Amino acid sequence: MKLLLENWRRFLNEMSFKKDTKTVVGFDFDHTLARTAGGQVAYFDPDRKWREAPTKKRPVPTGINQKYFETNEKVAEKTAAKAELSDNQIEKLLSLARKDPGKARKLVIKYMRCDGSRSDPFWCPSQAQLDFYTQADQWKGLWKKDPSQRPDCWAFDFSSRDILGWEQGTPEKSQQLPVMKAFRKAFTSPGVEIVILTSRSSAVESQIPKFLKAVGAPAIEQHHIKGCAGCDKGQFLYDEIMSNEKDYDIGNLYFYDDSEANVATVSKAIQRAVNDGLIEGEGVVYRVDKHNGSFSVADRFSPEQTEPSEPSEPSEEGEQDETPT
Repeated sequence: MKLLLENWRRFLNEMSFKKDTKTVVGFDFDHTLARTAGGQVAYFDPDRKWREAPTKKRPVPTGINQKYFETNEKVAEKTAAKAELSDNQIEKLLSLARKDPGKARKLVIKYMRCDGSRSDPFWCPSQAQLDFYTQADQWKGLWKKDPSQRPDCWAFDFSSRDILGWEQGTPEKSQQLPVMKAFRKAFTSPGVEIVILTSRSSAVESQIPKFLKAVGAPAIEQHHIKGCAGCDKGQFLYDEIMSNEKDYDIGNLYFYDDSEANVATVSKAIQRAVNDGLIEGEGVVYRVDKHNGSFSVADRFSPEQTEPSEPSEPSEEGEQDETPT
């Protein structure tokens, strides 16, 4: 029991901050700080027979249990067929979901292929594709009347994500320059601390400082770099940063991410934190363009607001309008 308590305390202290910290600026990694290469292969698992064991942070796991490969062939990324839908097609589906949910629901069911019309493994290289085939949070609204009908038939081999790869060959060429500029600006601002939160596993936590060093960026505390293995980022930020105010008082939170699913969950968590009185200043979520690193305000919350602000257009350089302080 004593060992369990010590491990639990160590876990709680992973995201601790200095007492004078008033602002936390958080960054996703893949296609936010850097254009990374790689992806994951999806395997047909309509009965959820081969999923990883559920956890508190991932009650509906999307990763495939590695025991699957003891009796089934593991498909290499290079030989797997490509995902049926491109990022642009998925973006159009998301737009349709807001305008005509009924039609979008039928198309989502069609392209998920849970009827077995396409059951061969396929390669899913982008975050947008991963969000679609795991039916991430932005799709929940289509099945709010009957969540049990929401399609869920693909399990992913995330083992390839344990090693960082670079879209442009090197970290220097693959960095997202507008976001890295915001990173450096936040680092030099008083009362500000930075966190990096990636959906990859903890295996990449020791690799990210090497990226920062390679691109000439300032180093941050190792315990502020977290691989939470497909967790709900909004819930993670709420639990580990916003609601743990025993030793510090975070008044503002800013977060940068390219994934629509993460933008949605982080926005929801920040609004909850504002409503709960945990953010006295403001919370802002920035939507990052995965191709060029430009970014704009996706949602902005403050105690004076009852609704999120209107999203803004990205500036030419993709910089935020104010320095987090």
